[in-house]
Amino acid sequence: MTRFATLTLLLAACGTPRQLGGPTEPEDPPGDEDPGHRHNHKDHRFDEPEKFAKHWNDPARDAWQKPRALLEAMELEPGMTVADLGTGTGYFVPHLSRAVGDEGEVLAADIEPNMLRYVERIAVDQGLDNVQIVLSQPDHPALEPGSVDRILTVNTWHHFSDRDAYAALLLEALKPGGSLWVVDLRKDSPMGPPPEHRLEPGTVISDLQGGGFHAERYPLDLERQFVIVGRPPVKDRPVVAQGNEPSWSVRITGSDGVLDRMGQPPMRFTVSKSVVTDQERTWTSTDAGITLRLGSTPCTDDMSGTPYPATATLTVGRVELSGCGGLPIELLEGPWILTAISGSKISEQQPPTLRITADGEVTGHGGCNRFSTKVSAPGEGISFQPAMSTKMACEGVRTEQENALLLLLPKISRYHLDEDELILRSDDGREIRARR
Repeated sequence: MTRFATLTLLLAACGTPRQLGGPTEPEDPPGDEDPGHRHNHKDHRFDEPEKFAKHWNDPARDAWQKPRALLEAMELEPGMTVADLGTGTGYFVPHLSRAVGDEGEVLAADIEPNMLRYVERIAVDQGLDNVQIVLSQPDHPALEPGSVDRILTVNTWHHFSDRDAYAALLLEALKPGGSLWVVDLRKDSPMGPPPEHRLEPGTVISDLQGGGFHAERYPLDLERQFVIVGRPPVKDRPVVAQGNEPSWSVRITGSDGVLDRMGQPPMRFTVSKSVVTDQERTWTSTDAGITLRLGSTPCTDDMSGTPYPATATLTVGRVELSGCGGLPIELLEGPWILTAISGSKISEQQPPTLRITADGEVTGHGGCNRFSTKVSAPGEGISFQPAMSTKMACEGVRTEQENALLLLLPKISRYHLDEDELILRSDDGREIRARR
């Protein structure tokens, strides 16, 4: 029996339950032609998914949804497993299927059996043999732990009732290096539920953080939606801080800490308590009488001028010392969209992107190909290694901007941060500019 035949029997046995307000409920179609769609989540029925598909799968949606740009941002590769959570009528399924190829797999997940039957027919009719249908539940995605490389959920997140707990389940489902992509409607979108039922980007970020993710807004320019990406947190990254007059430095790895002060031997201590709030992170060693506090305000070293991501206050007994905390490269973390490359035009439809991590990993998209490299930024200086990229052939502006970027990147030696703008400069004065 084939995969789809097996699922047909399973869905037939499930009947047609009423929508429970879980992850599968799609949004209003573009326009108001669907009189049967109401915003009372518990009263939705999807007995005729073809009516919804007329709007949700309309090729005209590509203009504002930008599926190609979104999938490129997700850095999908052949052989990956990707889940389309709340797949609805399967708008993204063909796009995802092509992106992961024959060796990959698309898990089209929904709690609504009628929607899944419709997606099943799409997959069969279009010969998408790498599509697997998944009947999820309102409080559980039905994804096996460590089974997926990417999770995409579009216009769905605001329907979850316990979003922190659901995010934790999605984190558990990811493979190492995986990521969750939440695309949801802005308050000013002309489609969807009333604005009061929609979420702010900051709320979604808090939801993902509550589930254990490191989360941030991805700067993809979508007409009606915002994009939040969640990644597993980097474990055991050391906490560092330092100050001057008198010179001191602290390094904490896990529960083990070392304090160095000028003219004194290193002092080792054990962290007995750590507290994280929106405004401050605190580590305390009761036995050693040491407390380190890192604030949320960036700091500049008063001797070297090096920027750091946090102010630091170290208390040793009754002595309080001030300084800076974190690593300079942490200021550069997150996704960036390039706005200018010296000597090259930027494609408005496909601008290059950079993602920098505090571990020195750099990935991005030049407009035609994905690339990766490494970076070090010990202070105000910065150095990129030559990048490795895929070898797709493109023409026009996208090729020009990509070539200019990959040639200039290894020549960059300095950087400057001005709020949400990053300026990378070479010794001969050429620049790469980017925004968050």
